Amino acid sequence: MMQISLETLSEIERKLIISLPDNDIQNEIDIRLKDLAPKVQLQGFRPGKVPMREIKLRFSGRVREEVVRDLMQTALEEAIQSKNLKLASYPKINVNSGMDKGDFCFEATVEIFPEIKINELKDAEIDIIEASIHDSDLEHMLQQLQSQNKVWHHVEREAQDGDQLEIDFKGFIDDVAFEGGEAQNFKVVLGEKKMIPDFEQGLLGHKAGETFNINVKFPDDYGQADLASKMARFEITLHHVEQAEIPELNDEFASKLGIDDGVEALKTDITQNMKRELKKRVSQINRKNIFDKFIECNPINLPAMLIDMEIKNLQHEFYHRVYGNEHRDDEKIPDFPREMFESDASRRVHLSMLYGEYTKLHDLKVEQEKLDELLDEVVSAYDDSAEAKAWYLADKNRLEELNNLLLEELVADKLLESATSVLKKLSFRETMDFTNTQSSGDK
Repeated sequence: MMQISLETLSEIERKLIISLPDNDIQNEIDIRLKDLAPKVQLQGFRPGKVPMREIKLRFSGRVREEVVRDLMQTALEEAIQSKNLKLASYPKINVNSGMDKGDFCFEATVEIFPEIKINELKDAEIDIIEASIHDSDLEHMLQQLQSQNKVWHHVEREAQDGDQLEIDFKGFIDDVAFEGGEAQNFKVVLGEKKMIPDFEQGLLGHKAGETFNINVKFPDDYGQADLASKMARFEITLHHVEQAEIPELNDEFASKLGIDDGVEALKTDITQNMKRELKKRVSQINRKNIFDKFIECNPINLPAMLIDMEIKNLQHEFYHRVYGNEHRDDEKIPDFPREMFESDASRRVHLSMLYGEYTKLHDLKVEQEKLDELLDEVVSAYDDSAEAKAWYLADKNRLEELNNLLLEELVADKLLESATSVLKKLSFRETMDFTNTQSSGDK
């Protein structure tokens, strides 16, 4: 009879020690050898007439290995079930005996899901933000749109703040050109602060057609360590100075943006988009604040295997953010440093475990009516809302994403019932720029 013992290594680690009796192994070997006998063909014997002694001599070793592997699998499944283990990782197997004869003993070390007893957020203080859109927010958004659609015109004057320059440059340190310090027909807008301060300052006051030198000091915290704090000289050739022409806010401008009913219709369209984005952003920030407190109040010993798996998921997501969304069967994910993803992976695993337990505890489910409302709200942002809705309905995974979002909001709202909300009012721009260790309440 199979022997099973269980050792507790830690809160979430267990070791199963399993012994398979040699009699059980041998009985299964005999059965398989008898099944094999009619199929064996050996020189000097008629098909199916090879003596069992010869079959055992030639095949018993190979068959024993197969039997032991199969019995190990069956025994492990039975042991896990008999000990009521809820595995969070694949077993790590260690064999303690030889394969050739006698009882077969092996160990399986596993991680299990910890027991979770939910602590509600009673009396916990959580920052909850509120935000609304004012006329000044709409005006700022319109100004951004006008600026994004500005037209550049060549001018024959000295460069000033706000102009766009087209230049060639080559950098030298101690009169030696350095790597990455050269470009041709490079465009820079003075005042955008995308170049180091001394570089932009040195371009002011020059005209198209001039060639000149500027001296710059790289900042102490410059991203390229070998250049930080160093003095450099740049040879500059200024090809063009361009001044921006900002389009007027009128019906013609609205039409260029795809709104044919005039500037008031443009304002309405922008306001609706701003409301959608603001609602989404407020929800993200508040959910993150709530879920961070949820994690803080419910510490868990997290299975390492789950964190490792989540790191791989995050590495995959990062790969596609960098290299595009197209998925291929032969794609090879670079070995991005684990340190980039460990914190987020641990948070995702922690929150996912709490989340699953909490939804069961309170029997939280999304009503179909709410899912339909969210779908209609999402597709309303598309030019062809009917086509967008059909696209969502064609794939249950897309609808599942919306369902999960609503379920998250249900969990957040339920958690907040027992907590103490600390209300913080923000403007539209403050909310959109808000970073609570960067945003998302998503699991």
